[in-house]
Amino acid sequence: MLLSGKSLKHDFIRFVSATMASQVVFSLYSMVDGLMVSIGVNEYAMSAVNLAIPFTNALFSIAVLFAVGSSTLIAIFIAQEKRREANALFSQNFATLLTLGAVITALVLLFLEPFAYLLGADEITLDYVKQYLLGIAPFSVCYLVSYNLEVLVKTDGYPRYALFTVIGGCLTNCVLDYIAIFHLDMGVFGAAVATGISQLVTCISYFVHFFSARSARSGCANFASTLTFTRASCPSALPTA
Repeated sequence: MLLSGKSLKHDFIRFVSATMASQVVFSLYSMVDGLMVSIGVNEYAMSAVNLAIPFTNALFSIAVLFAVGSSTLIAIFIAQEKRREANALFSQNFATLLTLGAVITALVLLFLEPFAYLLGADEITLDYVKQYLLGIAPFSVCYLVSYNLEVLVKTDGYPRYALFTVIGGCLTNCVLDYIAIFHLDMGVFGAAVATGISQLVTCISYFVHFFSARSARSGCANFASTLTFTRASCPSALPTA
């Protein structure tokens, strides 16, 4: 982990302030979607966005569950100069998220209407909720990876990079929301797709970091059983999730 070397207090404030700011920016995604669709569509569309928030929150919780566990183990390996083990753990973490994201996407799309009712949709908001889920579910992997790598970038010693990436993703969401809703007339579905694309943009930014020379963990490695990784990382992360 890259520290400033000034003092423990300085490094603590540097990492905590970036983490708090990132969480504030994360909360703006749904707020921007709700605001845009309320103006560009109607108030029922805004209700649909609010009803879908538990779904995105669930994705966030799953991502953080694996991020906290894997970042703890990766930080230990990096401190012990065990780069191969750190790379393998990073790869296992990524493979697990890809699998979970694909399963979640398939389940939501397969049981779209029951899932919409589960979120609280009624006869008035059902179509809007379904449209929003149709736009957001295919990007479940991007949500998981984006939230997860935001933590791992900070573990790598670059909290400001993680923060600026989150801010860039939020600004991308604002611009794409405006284009999709007011210019392309895509409604709730467009707002969801715009948010998903913004998460994809943040994923790309994080991968640029991890595959750069400055990263303590660059490149991928062959990895063992994903089940072994899950057993190792989840117990240390469960209290946080």
